[in-house]
Amino acid sequence: MRCAIVLIASLTAASAVAQTPRNLLTAGNKLFAAGKYAKAFETYEKGYKKAPKNPVFLRSMALCKLKLFAHKAAQGYYREYLKRYPKAQDLEKVNAALEELAVIVGTRLQIDSTPSGAEVFLDAEALGARGKTPALLTIKPGRHTVILRAPGYRATSVDFELQAEQTKTLTVTLEAPVRVETSPSGAQIVLAGKALGESPREIGLPPGTHTLVLRKPGYPDQRRTLTVATPGAGRTPARLKTTLTLAVDISSTPPGATIEFGRRRSRRENAQPSMTPATIMLPAGQHTLSVKLPGFGEQTRRIDVRPGRSNQLAVLFQGGLLSMRTDPPGATVRVGDLTLGNTPISNAAVPLGQQPVEIKHVGAPDWSRALSFSSDRLVRANVRLGGKSWPVWTAAGIATASLAAGIITGLMAKARTDDMNGRERWTESSPGSGQIDLRNTGWCGSDGTALTGFTDSTGSAAISPNCSRSLHHASSTTFIFAGVAGVYSLVHYLLFTRPKAEISVEPADRRTAAR
Repeated sequence: MRCAIVLIASLTAASAVAQTPRNLLTAGNKLFAAGKYAKAFETYEKGYKKAPKNPVFLRSMALCKLKLFAHKAAQGYYREYLKRYPKAQDLEKVNAALEELAVIVGTRLQIDSTPSGAEVFLDAEALGARGKTPALLTIKPGRHTVILRAPGYRATSVDFELQAEQTKTLTVTLEAPVRVETSPSGAQIVLAGKALGESPREIGLPPGTHTLVLRKPGYPDQRRTLTVATPGAGRTPARLKTTLTLAVDISSTPPGATIEFGRRRSRRENAQPSMTPATIMLPAGQHTLSVKLPGFGEQTRRIDVRPGRSNQLAVLFQGGLLSMRTDPPGATVRVGDLTLGNTPISNAAVPLGQQPVEIKHVGAPDWSRALSFSSDRLVRANVRLGGKSWPVWTAAGIATASLAAGIITGLMAKARTDDMNGRERWTESSPGSGQIDLRNTGWCGSDGTALTGFTDSTGSAAISPNCSRSLHHASSTTFIFAGVAGVYSLVHYLLFTRPKAEISVEPADRRTAAR
């Protein structure tokens, strides 16, 4: 028990010796030299409490606050230093420091970031962090660089300038790292008109969707869109790896052929069309493609795509040839499933074999005929399209109506005549006898006129009958009108309405084939 008391007393005495002002000052100086300014400040503060009349502690505490960028606190300690020690030897130096601090304290920077919580460095990371966003800093006037760091984000730096006694606010969006690689490499990376360097390169982009432009001599500008996720635990940095492509113009005669690469159609990125003529984006190098056109077969071609030159491929299908003119011109010509365009057409390629040929024109009836095409023959057709058919049908309708009217009136006239001729007439051949003279039966003569001037058995004058002469005349007139209208309808159809085609076949000259 006595030994324990002696040991505790010895430790207490040793601790008291270690906490003397001199020892605390020495320990504080060592911590300050090691850059541990917060620990040094705590040590100096303990020494100041033990020896408040020692000016070194106040001055050392002020220096620690300067190193910790707590300019207002340093200002307070310097003022306390001058208040307690107005005749200090370093009075001039402390006053100069206070003047500078007065400017620094009045010059402030409010720094915010998206997301918040980023470490703030001013001018150099080696100077230590100035806190985390959002942060209010007091700094010297002039040009500075603020650097922000946050886990998963790239270090983001912003240059700015502050005037004395000015307060400035900076809002910075932190950028996630994005690795950009291109094949071939060396493409300039451009975002919103600002060049970010050449591939391969790591660039910084804020989370969201961005469109990068990749530029390389000999290649057209390439646009690539990528989405950058918000960095977090378990998320890999964004990466853009792309192959630069060149424009290849593919055409065929006739057009409308399907372009295929192996078993895949040319509906590649950017929704490229698959029918000729088309512009296909392909990487540099050799490519094999097939071009198919119904009725013409398939052709396989190999093309060497190179930057800095015009890459083109023209395919000429071997089919039949057709030249066509129409009257009137401007008619649309279709052969099988292939539309050739509007007349006149010269040496257009068409499918081989027997093919239906159709001609359509807004001002004339449609025309169609089956024609046979071969690879060594040119079919030349001159087609006069038919005119409007309404005059023919109108005249034919009038002729039909007139013929029907003539038949009806003729039948009526004949029935009236037969009725009158079937009657008997009294005569004066045997006066007073009241007998009928059978030689004078019938009211109508052979010329269609009525027999008159006789009396009946009572002595009364016989009435002149209606022998239907007017109906005879009407029937004859309608028959003549029907004949004239029918002849007009036929002549108009033969001369104006009926289409006429002159078709000839001659040896083909493919040097003048339409492209």
